[in-house]
Amino acid sequence: MFYLLAIVLSVITVPLLHAQIAVDDVIIHFTPGKRPVATVNVFNTHPTDTFNITTKAEQVLYPGTQKEERTKTRSLLISPQKFTLTAGTSRKLRLVLRHIPKNEEEIYRVSVAPSLPDIRSEEENVNAQTNVRVLTGMGLLILAPPENATPKMVWKREGNLLTLENQGDVNILLRRQEFCPAEAAGKCLSLPGKRLYAKNTWQLKLPEETSSLAATYNIQYLNQTVPFTFPPQATGVFPTP
Repeated sequence: MFYLLAIVLSVITVPLLHAQIAVDDVIIHFTPGKRPVATVNVFNTHPTDTFNITTKAEQVLYPGTQKEERTKTRSLLISPQKFTLTAGTSRKLRLVLRHIPKNEEEIYRVSVAPSLPDIRSEEENVNAQTNVRVLTGMGLLILAPPENATPKMVWKREGNLLTLENQGDVNILLRRQEFCPAEAAGKCLSLPGKRLYAKNTWQLKLPEETSSLAATYNIQYLNQTVPFTFPPQATGVFPTP
């Protein structure tokens, strides 16, 4: 899902502290067939400090694979790119993708990084004691599906081994959750979550106790979430044709 950016700054006579920059949505799902535009609110919840905010957009290539990399992009526009937030205030960020993906979902990351305004005098820079201050920013995940998005995940269950292959053109999210089958006499098991990007494969070993039990996940795709059950010793396709 989002990531934190740690920016280490040298600050005059200020103790170690964490900034309070927040956003109201860290995952943006553009809707297939509609103009790819979104608005995100950025908040400075620190009681006293003012922060300069810098944003940066990157496209994620080969997401979810060992070849995954991020590259600078001009395809995703951010407005404003730089701004200042005084204590307790907020500002809207407008995100606009300049095109609609044609064949496969495109993945972007946006960083929202704070810094302190430099208001020190030249004399203070020379004479003041320098301490370390840590500021933390926020990261956004942007999911941009093609106009005619087609989700398709092929699955195979052999005992407690579950193999998933995303053969569609958009990501599919299996939500981490507690699994409390009636056969387990009230014992709940933890099922790990995973975002499976287009063309990704994931092999998961479910808890041994589920080998002979149907395992149910809440699965999210294209802004909807549905429950889906993987019975033991079976194969199939999600969503069910």
